[in-house]
Amino acid sequence: MFFEQTLVEFQLNEVDPKILRAIMKICAMLTCLGLLATDTLLAQGMGGGRGGGMGGGRGGSERLVMPNIARETMILSMPDGWRAAQPVSGEEKMDIYIFPEGQSSAAWTETLRQEAYLTTVGMQSAERVYELRTASDGESCSNFTSEILEQEPENGYSMIVWRQSCQPSEDLFFSSLHKAVLGNDGLYILNKIWKYEPSNRIWRRWENYFEDVYVCDPVRTEHSCRLVRPAPGNAAGGRGRGRGQ
Repeated sequence: MFFEQTLVEFQLNEVDPKILRAIMKICAMLTCLGLLATDTLLAQGMGGGRGGGMGGGRGGSERLVMPNIARETMILSMPDGWRAAQPVSGEEKMDIYIFPEGQSSAAWTETLRQEAYLTTVGMQSAERVYELRTASDGESCSNFTSEILEQEPENGYSMIVWRQSCQPSEDLFFSSLHKAVLGNDGLYILNKIWKYEPSNRIWRRWENYFEDVYVCDPVRTEHSCRLVRPAPGNAAGGRGRGRGQ
C-alpha cells in the first residue's frame, strides 16, 4: 500500500528572500528536533511484505504496482508495522510523521517525516535546500556533521540525499537521513530521524529505502511514474535501540 501525498495547488508570486531564509531555518530546526509531531495515529495499519522485510533483501517474488495519482506527488511505501499520525497542514506546507508500532509523538526513538511544500518556496535546486538546512542545524547543534550521499537529477527533478548527526545538548542526540526533491509544483522532503546513533546496517537499510522514494507527475512524460514495490517490511531492523547499538 502506498502513502501518496496529493498537493493542493497554491500560487506564491513573490517571496522576500529574508522570509524564505527564515522559513527554511525554522523548518530545519523542526526537522532536527521533531517538534511538529502530533499524537493521533491512524486507526488502520499500513504496509505489506517485501521479502520478509527490507533486511531480507530485494529478491524473491514481488508484485509491482502503479501509483494511482492525479498530479505531482512524492511516492513512498509505508514500512510494515508503521503508522502515520494525523497530517499537520498550513497554508504553504503539510507535514506527516510516521512512527513504528508502539511509538508516538509523545514517546519515540525514531520517526519518518514527510514534508510537502505547496510551492517551490523560491528554491532553485535541491542542493540549496541542503545548504540552508545544514547551515541552520550547524548553528543549533554543538556537535554537527553532514555528508552528501547522492546528488544528481532523478526522474527529471533536482534531487539530493544527505545524512547528518546533531547533538544540541549533552543528553540529546539526533541522527538523520534526508532526501529533498525540487518539483515543478512544490518541494518534497523526506526525513528519517533517530534519537540515537544507528548501526551501519541500519543506515544501509534506510538508504536503500530512500532509493525507492521518488517524485513523479502522471501528466508530464519527462517525470513519468513507474511501477514500484508494495510497502516494505520493517526497514529499521528493530526499534527502541539505544545510542551506539
